[in-house]
Amino acid sequence: MSNTVKALNDQALKAYNQLLHVFSRISVDVKTKLVLFDSLAVPIILYGSNVWGIYSTPEIDKIHYVFVN
Repeated sequence: MSNTVKALNDQALKAYNQLLHVFSRISVDVKTKLVLFDSLAVPIILYGSNVWGIYSTPEIDKIHYVFVN
């Protein structure tokens, strides 16, 4: 299960980094940034969470923390 969560985490980080690249090129308000993150990165993070959600997965929480800060 940890390999699957790691793979999803890596894919979500890739989507997050692509969003940061877009945000650095154009001016976007905070609300739009949150909508884009919720639309593009969160589905990757949560894919299969109904199966692995019962396990401790701190690496998934790190993506949310990094984006908010």
